[in-house]
Order: sequence, then C-alpha cells, then structure tokens
Amino acid sequence: MARLDDRPFTLYAAERTSPLGPLPVDVRRAFHEAVEAFAALVAREVDWREPEGFFVDGDPDLDWFVVTSGEHVNSLGRAWVHEHMDQFHVATQGYLTTGLEVDVDRYLDARRRRFLYVRAMDELLGESGLLLTPTVASAGWLADGRLDAGAEVHGLPPEVYSTAMQNVTGHPALSVPMGFVTSGLPFGLQITAPHYHDRRLLDVAALVEAAHPWARTAPGYPGLDTVLDGR
Repeated sequence: MARLDDRPFTLYAAERTSPLGPLPVDVRRAFHEAVEAFAALVAREVDWREPEGFFVDGDPDLDWFVVTSGEHVNSLGRAWVHEHMDQFHVATQGYLTTGLEVDVDRYLDARRRRFLYVRAMDELLGESGLLLTPTVASAGWLADGRLDAGAEVHGLPPEVYSTAMQNVTGHPALSVPMGFVTSGLPFGLQITAPHYHDRRLLDVAALVEAAHPWARTAPGYPGLDTVLDGR
C-alpha cells in the first residue's frame, strides 16, 4: 500500500461528483475553507473539478439507490417486505418501496455502469491523486430525519449524500473533521484515494490530526471526565 511520502501527488477538489445542484451556502463556505487549509498543510495546488465532468455514462449517486434498495428487498424477500412494510419507519418504507420498483433490467444496467464509474475514477486519480469533497452536503438535519421543521419525514434526498460514489466504485475514502458550520456542528472533509492506497489516507489523517487537533468535547459542553468526577 502506498504511503504519503515525498513523491509528488495531484490534489483534486470538487463540491460534488454528481450534478445534484449547488451546495448549501454554509456547507460551501466550510468546504472551501477546509480545502484551503488542507492544501496549505500538504503544500499542493488544488485542481478544481466540476460535478458534470466526472461521469458521462450515468450517475453513481442515483445508481447507488437502485442497487442497494433492490438488493435489500432481494435479501429480505419481496413477499416478506410487503407483509411487514407497515412496521418500518416511514423513511425505510420509502427506501424499500424504491427497491420493490427495481426490475432486473434496471438493476443490471446500474451494475454494469459501475465498471465505467470505476474506470473514470481510476483515470482521474491514477497512482498519485487525492480527491477532496464534503463528507455530507448538508449543514445538518433534525433527529427524526427531516431536513428542516417544515419538511415531511422521509429518507434524506440524494443531494445530501457525498459518499455514494465511493461506495459504488470501491475507492478508499475517509472523513476528517475540518472546521464547523455556523450551527456549531462539525464539518467533515472527505478524502478519496486510488484503489489500494488506504495507508496513504491514514497518513493524511495523521497529518490533519496533528495540525488541527480535534476537541474531545463539543464547544460549551463539559467533558465526560468532568461528569464522572462529579459522581
């Protein structure tokens, strides 16, 4: 596995890898600040990419829903899903309903496109590329799954996720904390590497952790040690 050493590498950044619309303003600000800090840390120029330039044969973010929802239904059994549908949370009902609508042609088409997505990412990253993206393209959501108080309860929409492409192509990726959004929630910077370069990602995470140590407790809250000492 490749280590992060003195060999040159290319640093890419993209707000999204699929054309699912612009990032929320707060997420975009936090992402650009994180990219700037990361580029300074590794002393590399950033090659910015647009979402539309990644994949021309389909959209892995959308195909992820086709493949995973169909496979969930298949593993549980269609008859069992129909029989127990009313026992699931409404968000899970929506996900499984998507899976029930996936036929074999649609499923196999999505599975075949996976090879094209892998090739596109392999050609971009080569043996020495790193890709920076937001870990989640949202400033947060409510505990019941709604993006805001006025929204209906359902599964989060595709534009919230930034990890589906990596799940489809199998490229190693990790998330490191790099700053906060204005609500006080932490912002995660996702770093994606070429296949089999997992160790390089761990080296990168160690560099980030050393340069930007992460607080063990949320700002304004007492640490667990303080709570335990007061027993």
